[in-house]
Amino acid sequence: MIRSAMIRSTRSFARTGLAALLSLAAADVLAQGTAPSGIDYANAAFSIDGQRLQLAGGQRAAPAVPGSAAERHTRVVGTPAFGTLAGLPAAAVFVADDGGGSGQFFYVGVAFGNGHATVPAPIGDRIQPRSIVFRGDRLVATFLDRRPGEPMASAPTVPKTVVLAFDAARDALVETRDAGVTPGADKRGD
Repeated sequence: MIRSAMIRSTRSFARTGLAALLSLAAADVLAQGTAPSGIDYANAAFSIDGQRLQLAGGQRAAPAVPGSAAERHTRVVGTPAFGTLAGLPAAAVFVADDGGGSGQFFYVGVAFGNGHATVPAPIGDRIQPRSIVFRGDRLVATFLDRRPGEPMASAPTVPKTVVLAFDAARDALVETRDAGVTPGADKRGD
């Protein structure tokens, strides 16, 4: 009796795990789009907290502060989305920045075909990125977060969506409330 319940439980867990894995894979496929030539998001320089962080091969490691043994790690996470923003070919990516403390902060950044990169928009601490899609002149980023008051050690499970616009005057992605974009939409649209 106990053995058959354990087998059923294991099978159910395996199906649930497989479904979650397929869901994440589908989110990556949705985010891919078609890569325009000349966009080098893996070697872009993003400005986070006023510091220019030059990536090499999608990542960067440097002392958290000069002379410190603690390192600040910055990297591209997941699959980029490709589209057009501000009339230029662009790649949108999740960027994780770990300054050597307890948090791992996530941003959405854009690298353009002309070699320029935006100031990324902060979206959360220790979240689980899902997808980024272009919607006209907006980006829609989806991720999992925690409920208010939930411990940071808890796995993120709450679906969230942010809509981002490019603010050319600040050279930055900024969160916006856009009636033309449906939060939670996961379909690709340029």
